[in-house]
Formats: sequence, structure tokens, C-alpha cells
Amino acid sequence: MSGRTDQLRDLVMKIGATTKVVEKQATRHGSLRGSGEIERALLGVVREMIKQYSIQTKLTPEQLSSVVRLFYKGLSDTEIAEQLGDRALNKTVSRARIKLHLFRETDLKPPFDKEEFLRLTDASKSVKDMAESL
Repeated sequence: MSGRTDQLRDLVMKIGATTKVVEKQATRHGSLRGSGEIERALLGVVREMIKQYSIQTKLTPEQLSSVVRLFYKGLSDTEIAEQLGDRALNKTVSRARIKLHLFRETDLKPPFDKEEFLRLTDASKSVKDMAESL
């Protein structure tokens, strides 16, 4: 993962973290104190990524920050779209999530049988033949 992705993950983990009071006074770790400060920092990182990676999407930077936060809460793309107010945005959310380097296991799985692909490659089949077989 890139440094920005690691930074995003760390910020989101801080958003979801809870403080447990075991004595009279709770100790909070880290330099970000409130959820508003964390949200601002997350938005700043998202804006940097938009600029650095030339991310183009119809989602606003604020919505992209929500995508990051909700992704790390374990919501699906459809659930994230619903949280943004429009279930029809699920494909937009999926593409934006990938542009933000936030991957799910299913994003990395090819839409064909890997072993069959390797067998066809070893058999020196043409791309056309491979496409028809897969």
C-alpha cells in the first residue's frame, strides 16, 4: 500500500476507536483529539490524493472522505452509496474507492479461472482463442 493509503487507514482507525474509562480519568493517545479534527485531517488527505492521483469522480471530497470512513467500518459499496443518500451511486462508489487505493478481496480476483488461463498460455494459444475459452 502507498503511504497515503496507510495514512488514510490510520486516520479511519482513529475515527472508529473508542476510549475506555477504567479509572477517574481517561487517557487519550495520539495528536488528534476530537472527531471533528480527525474528519478535517481525513478530508485533507483525501484532497491531497485527489490532486496527486488526478482522481476524477462525481463525488465531492467530503463524500470521498465518507467512502473511506465507511469502507473501514466494513460497509459494502451499496451500503456506502445508501449512506451517501443514493443507492444508485454504488458503481460510482466502487470506482472511487479503487481510485483511493481501497481494495476488497473481490477486486483482486480475476473474472476467469487462473489455472485454465495458465494452461492456455503454456499451450501457446492466441489471445482470441484464450478469450473464447475463458
